[in-house]
Amino acid sequence: MRPQTFLLCLLAFALPAFGQLPPAQPETGPAGKQYFHAKVDVLGPFQPPAHANDSWYDYYIYQPADPKPANAPVVLLTPGYGAWLPDQYRGWIDHMVKMGYTVVWARADQTLFAVWQFIPDVEAAWQDALNRLATGGAFVPPAVDDLGRPLTGLTGHSLGAWIVPAMASRAGRGLTTYPPPKAVISLTPGQGFMLNENFSGILPDTKFVMTQADQDQFFCGETIKKIWNATSQIPNTNRDVLLVQSDSRWIFKLVADHGYPTGLFPLGGVDNLDYHGVWKLSVGALNCGVYGEDCEYAVGDGAPAQVQTGKWSDGVAFKPLVWIEDPSQFQMKANCAQ
Repeated sequence: MRPQTFLLCLLAFALPAFGQLPPAQPETGPAGKQYFHAKVDVLGPFQPPAHANDSWYDYYIYQPADPKPANAPVVLLTPGYGAWLPDQYRGWIDHMVKMGYTVVWARADQTLFAVWQFIPDVEAAWQDALNRLATGGAFVPPAVDDLGRPLTGLTGHSLGAWIVPAMASRAGRGLTTYPPPKAVISLTPGQGFMLNENFSGILPDTKFVMTQADQDQFFCGETIKKIWNATSQIPNTNRDVLLVQSDSRWIFKLVADHGYPTGLFPLGGVDNLDYHGVWKLSVGALNCGVYGEDCEYAVGDGAPAQVQTGKWSDGVAFKPLVWIEDPSQFQMKANCAQ
């Protein structure tokens, strides 16, 4: 075969493969492009009163704008251990805000190793943020339920994904000044060296979603099993566990590792793992808990809307989310640390 012919054959093979692009953001649905608000207002940093002027305790408020709503449900996002920059989560934050939610970003690990302070420190920031939002003015006030309590949701990643169900349980047992959340979203939770927590106080009507990543290099699903087994008061119709799968075509490698909810830090980009493994599940669970809508996307027990993840540009389906029917028996196949 002549070199020119060989090159032409190689190009004929390579170019179509190279040209296959990952799925774009969905047009509609909880992960879709149809936003209610065009802008995100960033307010802060703030600190809770006990740590005034201490930047280690900074938290930020992100609220909908253009148009500014009369009120909005409020969502806490608490990050993984050492994820000290909110911009690591800006794709996730901005999506929730443009969908009509105020987001409070607050970290837990200011004290680094004093694990007994992690939850109290986040609780202090969360309550201070709710108080601040209620003052109005530059702030979008929280939407409230029939009892006048703020409508809220709790989201977290890694360390934060262990903390938010613990906070929901404390609120459900009446141990906090903040109200029980309508939804809890726990992405790749890791317990690590955290103290044990009682999760039995999460209210049964809470919409509760957890994810595990198929290439998680730190946790093998043991934390998920621990939380799942400790939340039997929540009917299975209100809670789900999804395995987020990696997929690749040619140069495009979308890896579902432990940090997949952070997007492509430091570039701030997002990909199909964000659309379906973060945004869809989060907004779906929040909409379900607050408005009774879009439940099939978050707690759909394997419904197509929940697990399907779009198509590559040549029409090949991206690897779907996998609904784990019995998380208490779930076993990871990949090698990981725990």
